[in-house]
Amino acid sequence: VFGPPAFAISIEVPDEVMMRRMLKRGGGRSDDNPETARRRLQTFHECGGPTMQYLREHSVPVVTLDGTQALFYSYARHDSASASPYLTPADLSDLLRAVGERPSQAQLNKLISVVDSNGDGNVDIFEFLLAYQKLLTPAKVENNGVEFTGGEVLGLGELAETFLTLDGDGDGMVSAEDLSGMLISTGGVLSIAEARAILERADTNRDGLIDFQEFISMLCDPKTEGASWRLRTALRVVLVIGGPGSGKGVLCSRLTAQRYPRTKHVSSGEMLRTEVESGSLLGQQCEAVMQAGELLPSSVVTALVKRRMADFPGAYVLLDGFPRSRENCSDFLE
Repeated sequence: VFGPPAFAISIEVPDEVMMRRMLKRGGGRSDDNPETARRRLQTFHECGGPTMQYLREHSVPVVTLDGTQALFYSYARHDSASASPYLTPADLSDLLRAVGERPSQAQLNKLISVVDSNGDGNVDIFEFLLAYQKLLTPAKVENNGVEFTGGEVLGLGELAETFLTLDGDGDGMVSAEDLSGMLISTGGVLSIAEARAILERADTNRDGLIDFQEFISMLCDPKTEGASWRLRTALRVVLVIGGPGSGKGVLCSRLTAQRYPRTKHVSSGEMLRTEVESGSLLGQQCEAVMQAGELLPSSVVTALVKRRMADFPGAYVLLDGFPRSRENCSDFLE
């Protein structure tokens, strides 16, 4: 479950230009040959119109994944060998990255040793709840930034970029309206009720807004740790839509080069090719569908997108090549 994006960018390029670009770059990609390129363009036209129509017509409220248990279950494993869901060290690392923490491997191992009370090398829901405050401790101010769990210090410049992402209208202050509707890297969307609750805790001068100093203070206050990780996981998504070879990647590269505010490029095509190159069963299935110039099942692509976006809390994410169908839109928005 995601929520509404900040806005969408549609790149309109004639078919002959997209075809020429695909064939020109074909040396590096197996699906850039004339026959497959024509099928990809046909698929794009069949699905692209309904995709844009859906985006224009819908602004669908999304159920928010809220609370500590929801955070755990977003990353927990479920298998027959274990009686209850659990986090491996790698899962815990992904969870911490998604909420803005950046522990090193040594720091992660130390955290595991603290929270893993039964010594099985994993973290179950009870261990996670009991150790929640140790895992997501408040930050503390250092000379040149703020120190988070694991000892890493984020500079004021990086924190300012995150603040700019939260400041939706760019007026230098964060309001409840700015926060409402922001996506969360662990899944879900900030509701207006949550946004107002965060504002109530952070707004120490009671002017109805959060300034940069109040933002820093909130990150460092033990009393607001539950709300602060929601702020640190918030992100905005910009959909970059266009046919194959239309220049989506070039546009995203130029936008991310500006770095103002913090902007990250997520390419659905690159994610799929990485999965194919991994040789996994999912990758083999993806390769067969891509070779035919067809679209992958929406659930597969959405899961990969969600996993990738979790790496970019506090950023504007340029989502390149997704959604490609009405079903993609529905999976993303609802």
